Amino acid sequence: MPMNKKILFLIVVFGVIAITIYNFQGASTNTVGYEEKVLASRTEKNIEFKEAEDSPLTEEQKPIFNSLSYFPVAEKYRVNAEFHRNSREQYHRWESTCVLCLWECSFSFGG
Repeated sequence: MPMNKKILFLIVVFGVIAITIYNFQGASTNTVGYEEKVLASRTEKNIEFKEAEDSPLTEEQKPIFNSLSYFPVAEKYRVNAEFHRNSREQYHRWESTCVLCLWECSFSFGG
């Protein structure tokens, strides 16, 4: 894999990790406002989907786009997650790349 693709891959991986951590910072076992948070997040995602330069929508689709399809908000499908810095840095090797794991995650389902 050329160096530029490796760098791009690492940027994407770290971006996904950062977004995931950011999204779960406000998560807790407190259920007050859960539905409002989910709906606000969906609204933000729809706006991003419609207005972003790198949106998968074509310019012809953007004016008529209203919303992605979502399941109804259901507390029983809520995922509570905690991210902790990994006590030991570990490299995981796959056929095409090597990833440094710095975080551990524990989670539970069902609100």
